[in-house]
Amino acid sequence: MRILLRIAGLNVGHYFGGNIYIMNSLPPISTQFTTCIASREFEVQCGDVIKKITIEIGLPVNDVITLGANAWRCPVHISYGKIVDDLHVCGEDSYQAIGLAFHLVQCELIKKTEQGMKLSLFGAPYVPFETNYEAMKFL
Repeated sequence: MRILLRIAGLNVGHYFGGNIYIMNSLPPISTQFTTCIASREFEVQCGDVIKKITIEIGLPVNDVITLGANAWRCPVHISYGKIVDDLHVCGEDSYQAIGLAFHLVQCELIKKTEQGMKLSLFGAPYVPFETNYEAMKFL
């Protein structure tokens, strides 16, 4: 049984398996990019300027220490000119982590189109699908 510990209205830890785990005592989540397992390059038109946006998804790795078990982390690397975003999603297993990574990529592409960028892939206009976009906005 897991019990949430609260002090002055703040969540500070968990009691789990006979041990008390304080949230800030957990090690930080790694930000290291792993081996690239999937990549795609888009052309982005913003006004009269055409640039490349490169998306890479890294190999899921079981290195996120949580309060009951380890979680799987899947890194996502997005580069657009000099702008680089290194993002990470976590799942209960590698399948969920990589699935969330692909959803995160779609959300990032949707954000780009909402900012007025026109995406193309293999010379044709690309419109990202909006599966679970509202739910993923908050990641």
